[in-house]
Amino acid sequence: LGTILSLGYLLYKWRIRQIKNEVAERQRIKKRFASLELQALQAQLNPHFIFNALGAIQYYIQVNDVESADTYLTRFAHLMRKYLDGSKEKTTTLKNEIELLEIYAELEQLRFNKNFKIEIVVDPTLDIEDISLPSMMIQPFLENAVNHGLSLRKDGKGKLGIHFYAK
Repeated sequence: LGTILSLGYLLYKWRIRQIKNEVAERQRIKKRFASLELQALQAQLNPHFIFNALGAIQYYIQVNDVESADTYLTRFAHLMRKYLDGSKEKTTTLKNEIELLEIYAELEQLRFNKNFKIEIVVDPTLDIEDISLPSMMIQPFLENAVNHGLSLRKDGKGKLGIHFYAK
């Protein structure tokens, strides 16, 4: 009876360990898949944004607006530098993400003649240097809002609010 109970207990423990390993493996695969999805999204969005930015610089050169071309090129270079520095890591701080968003928003406002306003509000209780998130996670939403909504407004009354708060 003792041998049967011991064998049953060992079989039970082996099965529990096996289930835990399967769950851990599924979680590892999900995490890897999410990481690959993020990389694919970033790879698709960057060429699109770079094309639009270079097109805006080209426009300023064509209309002989040297000052705007210089401003846009300087801000674009700053954004690319920050983005490339951050691309080495899978995550970034909320502070860095906000800085990237602000530069990106400024570029888009220049590109569309300041036809809209973008406001970024951060809850003062957040420690933006301690919060991590995937880099360029929010930028695609900003890009879509600008390209498919705000850029179409010609009345200058477009407004986009981005709010960061604890939940």
